[in-house]
Amino acid sequence: MSESDILQLLPNFLVNSKIYSLVVTDLEGKYIYVNDLFNERFSFLKTHFVGDPVSVAIHPEDIVKCNEVVQQCFLHPDQSFPIQIRKPSEVENDFYWTQWEFSLFKDAQQNPVGILCVGYEASMEEKTNQKLAQTETLLRAMYDSTSDACTFINPNFEFLFLNQLAKNNCLEIFKREPAIGDSIFDFFHPFNHAEFLGYFKRVLNGESIRAENEDGGIWWIFSLFPVYDIFQHIVGIAINVRDITERKQNEIKILQQNERLKQITWQHSHEVRRHIVNIMGLHDLIKNNNLLSDIEKQMQLDELLNETKKLDQVVHAIVKRSIGEA
Repeated sequence: MSESDILQLLPNFLVNSKIYSLVVTDLEGKYIYVNDLFNERFSFLKTHFVGDPVSVAIHPEDIVKCNEVVQQCFLHPDQSFPIQIRKPSEVENDFYWTQWEFSLFKDAQQNPVGILCVGYEASMEEKTNQKLAQTETLLRAMYDSTSDACTFINPNFEFLFLNQLAKNNCLEIFKREPAIGDSIFDFFHPFNHAEFLGYFKRVLNGESIRAENEDGGIWWIFSLFPVYDIFQHIVGIAINVRDITERKQNEIKILQQNERLKQITWQHSHEVRRHIVNIMGLHDLIKNNNLLSDIEKQMQLDELLNETKKLDQVVHAIVKRSIGEA
């Protein structure tokens, strides 16, 4: 169909609209008409759309959804179908949502020749809400990817945000998942309430805090810091929690190893040295004293053997301690 044939079938108020974009596609999904408003809105993409596939001005992930609605138009030729489509913005790789209605486009003989698409941009408020939703989705994805359990509470100690790990931890420990508005103290053991209430009050006065806490053999590190609005007023508390049990266990092992080294050093400097001095003294006595009788020499040799056995026992004790068996 020529553009003049198409214009004869379209209402003038849509053709000349300053609010609604008007598009007609053929049965192959190519533009055969776009009104001036559509051209103005997307002139940064192309200067001429007729003959191009509609995919040039649609988010790639929305193509399948559009095709499904087109199928509905053929199944119900006298109805129109609403659809939200992401359209490109002038910012590279950025898209925003637009609202459209699709219906079957027929020629003068009522034969289907394509799809009639009428769309409008969201209001500024809707665009802002879309941007906020996109930002929230991005932030949540970022927070859900971290190894910390992240929460945000208001000055009344009620949850405003929890990432997935924080929810999972609460579910595992307290057998229920917190909801927005729940008190954070419902997810602390009672004996921790006073300690953390003190922390929260300090943070609401502008202080940042890091604290370690052990609960049932599990060690946690808490990072608490104030959150400010654009006027530098404190509006809540951000809390990051990380399981540091493995790190603490390694620290305990290092402390135990250091203690064993101290004990080994003491044994070496006292017990081992004492037996060595005794052995050396007995050796000199036997070697250099010609006045000893055979019986006295035998006694000294027995004592030398006894000191050697004691030294051997000390060495074995040191070996056992060094490998953690004593």
